[in-house]
Amino acid sequence: MKPQAPRPEPPGAFARAVMVLASGAVVAHGITALSMPLLSRLYSPAHFGLLAVFAGCLAVLSVAACLRYELAIALPESDSQAQELVVLSLACCVGTSLLLALVVTLAPDWFVARLGQPALEPYLWLFPLGLLAAGAFATMQAWSVRRKAFGLLARSRVAQSACGAGTQLAFGATTGHPVGLLLGNVLNAGVGSLVMGRAAWSAWRATPLQRLWPQAKAYRRFPLYSTAEALANSAAIQLPVIL
Repeated sequence: MKPQAPRPEPPGAFARAVMVLASGAVVAHGITALSMPLLSRLYSPAHFGLLAVFAGCLAVLSVAACLRYELAIALPESDSQAQELVVLSLACCVGTSLLLALVVTLAPDWFVARLGQPALEPYLWLFPLGLLAAGAFATMQAWSVRRKAFGLLARSRVAQSACGAGTQLAFGATTGHPVGLLLGNVLNAGVGSLVMGRAAWSAWRATPLQRLWPQAKAYRRFPLYSTAEALANSAAIQLPVIL
């Protein structure tokens, strides 16, 4: 039996997808913009300095959280193979997060010295959580784009901004502690990945683990060649802020 040709997109589908994504982005950025005047009165400039270093470091590390396998999710012809790549990406994300947790646990002084921010030492436990959230979000976003779930993407953007800003405002109003800024940054990515991943969790859970290794070998060029390039590009942007 010949495989069925993909159905053509209905007229105006692309424009509708752009409008859905744009509206989600506008609402999300609006929430962030409205919260900034309040946050600037609840937290000190030093607290925002900690946030800048924390977010910059996570931005550098997160591009390699899934070893770039999330970029391959759009390539397979079948959704079953793409699901296997989703599980592989998440497995790599968990592994890199555990590795970072080991580093910040066994060598916290070394890690803080590299950042040049001793005030971040009490919050090192947030780095592995942030890396896990960022990697999961990148994977879920790639899967949602493949599935053309643009409405889900838009809702996740709004949920991200609402949860992140809400957490930061709540901590700032009650404690004024900088952990609220950092935790809000982590939850921003974490909530987005949960919103997008909940609908397909049962399908990924049924994916045979023995299928991950063949997929890892088939798309091995992504970690071999793209990871170093992505780390270098991200570092070039973020290192001036960290330094």
